[in-house]
Amino acid sequence: MRTKQSHFSHSSAFSLFELILVIFILAMLGYQALPRFWVSESVCLYKLRSKLLESNDALTLLYAKHMVSSQRVDVSLILEDLTNRQDPHCFFEYRQDRLLAHIGQQTLGFVIDPKDFSSKPKIYCSLSNELCRSFWGKKLKK
Repeated sequence: MRTKQSHFSHSSAFSLFELILVIFILAMLGYQALPRFWVSESVCLYKLRSKLLESNDALTLLYAKHMVSSQRVDVSLILEDLTNRQDPHCFFEYRQDRLLAHIGQQTLGFVIDPKDFSSKPKIYCSLSNELCRSFWGKKLKK
């Protein structure tokens, strides 16, 4: 008695068509996910930059009032507002006299000078750092 043979072989390997189909599906998923990651990083950079500029404006006003009225300068409210975490992947942290910007898995350190806030502080990062340049929207000129 003869049994009917199947068109498919019983090998355990994948066919070329199946491999191409899987690669195509993975490529399409990657194509959809990549812009979202880039956009979310750009949005985070924009939010943190805006927050830092707002805090800098508040510090300028606070130190101007201090010059006029010679009241004691208290920057704790400004630092508290700056480090308020609304997004666990996009926030500032003040630690050991440094301001750290957490952008997804990356961290950007800012120097605060003077550290004791005896005068209006200058808050900056090193423009040799690529993430710092992205933060400020700068391009490296050759």
